[in-house]
Amino acid sequence: IRSGYGRRRSPFTGETEVHQGLDIGALYGSPIRVPANGRVVFAARQSAYGNLIVVDHGQVTVID
Repeated sequence: IRSGYGRRRSPFTGETEVHQGLDIGALYGSPIRVPANGRVVFAARQSAYGNLIVVDHGQVTVID
């Protein structure tokens, strides 16, 4: 895990922010596994994030 949920220093602005994702480093071609059934809503390269996969598990998580 390269970066987890919660407060962290933004790699883009240097400001403290809430990171609402989970960054996982992997080798090219590695299988993708998710903790629960879901639907892939985005899978492509995104300029600021690199290769990005977003899975909707049907739940909303709010971090204070």
